Amino acid sequence: MAQNVSEETRRVVFALHIPALASLGVATVADVVIRYASVGDEVALHETTVPAAVNLVSSDEAAAATPDNEVTEEIVVLKAARAQEEARVKADQGDFDGARKVLSDASDELRKRAPNSPRAEELLTHADELAQRADFMAPAAYDAASRKAMLYSTRDMRRKRRRE
Repeated sequence: MAQNVSEETRRVVFALHIPALASLGVATVADVVIRYASVGDEVALHETTVPAAVNLVSSDEAAAATPDNEVTEEIVVLKAARAQEEARVKADQGDFDGARKVLSDASDELRKRAPNSPRAEELLTHADELAQRADFMAPAAYDAASRKAMLYSTRDMRRKRRRE
């Protein structure tokens, strides 16, 4: 039965507020406790604790650091996937202008990131797809099939990112 649970159901997103810390170095800022039940031959409760740590560096070292382009790119792609979800919700509520803007903004962000990316072609493909979906954000063009296509596209963007 656990295999039938969708990825959307299993995904949990949370944010932490990190207090001001006075000393440099690695510091544990939280313990994330994960509790779940497994079912099958045997029903069992499980608990796992994962420490969340940060590495505090001097302001000079932080200023000299450059963003990790791969991480930044991944964030942009995941934001584009989230934009599709948001656009779908807006379109379902009849806010086609809002849906169009969300998709166009996400497409523009992917296009901005593409020239400096080793995955430029993939980013541009996603951007084109979002721009095309934005063009169809109108009452006459938005139907169950286009809604379903957006849903699957969002899922694919999240799950099938190619790794090198």
